[in-house]
Amino acid sequence: MLPEWLRDKQFVFIIGAPRSGTTWLYKVILSHPDTVALGNEVSLFNNYIAPLSNNFDKELEHNKLKNIKYGLPHVWNKGQFDEFIFSFIENFYSSLKEKPDSKLILEKNPLNSRYVDLIHYYIPNAKFIHIIRDGRDVAFSWNKIFFWNADFAAACKNWVDAKNAAKKAKQFTGNYYELHYEDLVLHPITQLSAIFKFCNINASEELINSIVAETTGEKSMVSNPDSNTSYSDRVSKTPLWKKRLSKMQIHIATKILGKDLIEEGYEKDTKWGLGPIENKFYSIRISAIEFSSKVKRNIKTFIKSLLYKTA
Repeated sequence: MLPEWLRDKQFVFIIGAPRSGTTWLYKVILSHPDTVALGNEVSLFNNYIAPLSNNFDKELEHNKLKNIKYGLPHVWNKGQFDEFIFSFIENFYSSLKEKPDSKLILEKNPLNSRYVDLIHYYIPNAKFIHIIRDGRDVAFSWNKIFFWNADFAAACKNWVDAKNAAKKAKQFTGNYYELHYEDLVLHPITQLSAIFKFCNINASEELINSIVAETTGEKSMVSNPDSNTSYSDRVSKTPLWKKRLSKMQIHIATKILGKDLIEEGYEKDTKWGLGPIENKFYSIRISAIEFSSKVKRNIKTFIKSLLYKTA
């Protein structure tokens, strides 16, 4: 298990889909004097512990099925492997030992949404704060920064997958807190009071007001690629997606996000989308685009095969 000095700390992991306000929430919570962090989006679990753990478990299962002795499980049993991981985690956070007065260790990496079971296994007292933002706004922003405006449908699917993966942390009763980005924007004091209470750290009304004053507003909340979206736009009663999405994107969002938007309370039904005639038009248009792309790929493949034969 983890050493006592780490067990005495409260770990809090901010999870959720990228572009959902995870970075902003991280800055808000980190403003509390009892909170420390090693940095924004450290990759301890997703890039290191998860691959090691997955490989060990695969080899262990393989050895059982084949009744052979192979790989690391041939040398270590599961308990020894876990001790290695606990030691790895301790070394990773060792610099925080110099800050004994800190009560909360904060982590923010949207990719941790897919590893909540693993995090809970090695840090049983870990708390998860899941921030959810309207999937239409997330997909728009995600499409700009990760897909260079090329695949809005993929951005929509990623929001659904990441959100639902993060919700698996609900199983850890008492250690899961869910909030909506829009509620945090509109009611920061109320939301922050509830967040600090969940994190088991004291925060006076004066401190919360000070943090809200420092971490909300034009500069503190806006990040690329949304730098053209003002703070007033974010607190407006008119949802951002209504100003941002094209009719094609609305059609795609209705098909991919419809059910989840209803589940999250953003819509009561799918009537927010286009009418039946426009939906039919964009369905035909998408089919035509996909057919054209398929033809182009086949032509390229055919030309490459001819060049290969004549070479």
